[in-house]
Amino acid sequence: MGGSSGTLMLFLMYKRSVLHAWMHGETSLPYWKFHAETVAMLTFSGLHDNRAKSSPHMSSVPTEIRRRIGCQVFVVDKFLATFVGRPPLLTRRFCSIKSPLDLEESDLLSDRGTFQRKAQLLDQDGWNMDGSIYSSSLLRVRMMIALARDEILEVVLAQDEAYGIAEVT
Repeated sequence: MGGSSGTLMLFLMYKRSVLHAWMHGETSLPYWKFHAETVAMLTFSGLHDNRAKSSPHMSSVPTEIRRRIGCQVFVVDKFLATFVGRPPLLTRRFCSIKSPLDLEESDLLSDRGTFQRKAQLLDQDGWNMDGSIYSSSLLRVRMMIALARDEILEVVLAQDEAYGIAEVT
């Protein structure tokens, strides 16, 4: 289910939960159910695990789309956990979602050669070097913040009193 049909279903489930949050708020029970279903679809389709699937520099359009959706779900999960003080459904300990490359959406819609050329212009960490800010740039920053929030939530919500701020990297 990790192919294009799984990715499309995950995207639609994510958008459904976002739409419901806009209409009824992030604290409504149906929204939490929709978010949990989205997380379940993410893990069921295997998109939470990117360890050996692709290198950060060699990518394809489908990989980039999956990375963007995976990051969006992870970011929302951390926002919700922080917002209401509940445990997150995803954690960096069991997720290896890579940030998308810092490319324009038009690069994703271009032909394979153009996409690969644009991807090769990025630095070793996947950031563009022309100073432009794209939606993927913002998503990459949000993902960095979400990873930091995940560590903080682990300390704040931990039941283990021996685990403290010293363990946060």
